[in-house]
Amino acid sequence: TVLTGVNWLIQENELICTATDSHRLAVRKLQLEDVSENKNVIIPGKALAELNKIMSDNEEDIDIFFASNQVLFKVGNVNFISRLLEGHYPDTTRLFPENYEIKLSIDNGEFYHAIDRASLLAREGGNNVIKLSTGDDVVELSSTSPEIGTVKEEVDANDVEGGSLKISFNSKYMMDALK
Repeated sequence: TVLTGVNWLIQENELICTATDSHRLAVRKLQLEDVSENKNVIIPGKALAELNKIMSDNEEDIDIFFASNQVLFKVGNVNFISRLLEGHYPDTTRLFPENYEIKLSIDNGEFYHAIDRASLLAREGGNNVIKLSTGDDVVELSSTSPEIGTVKEEVDANDVEGGSLKISFNSKYMMDALK
């Protein structure tokens, strides 16, 4: 049940949030102020989704307090309490390589919209799979539907380092990550 939660690791004035649905992994790092002690807790994902709904869009400070098996969030005049999940979250740090063979920079918006357009055919084929390949300062995205045909999209890439790359990925998962 720990995988239904978000692991909060607080150390040295940094919060590292890790979540997975066993297909995707998300890690977010934030700088904190006034940390009194290090913590490693698992907060239910549903509780954080509810907290997100009641928070306003302004960047109001949040005070967070931990008890033995609960967490309290104070946002303005709202107090939100959730229980913590018991157990140990898997160590996901080993899933990220220390060094990368290929690096490139790409405009997030252009990449997102190119995937969205290419995924129209992938969705028709029922698999949501997009193929990505890199060339000289360009990323090519393609998908194929046996009934309809093939679509190809190109997006300019900057600061390309390393060799060429050919991968396939689920378009929905990638678009969720780019939002």
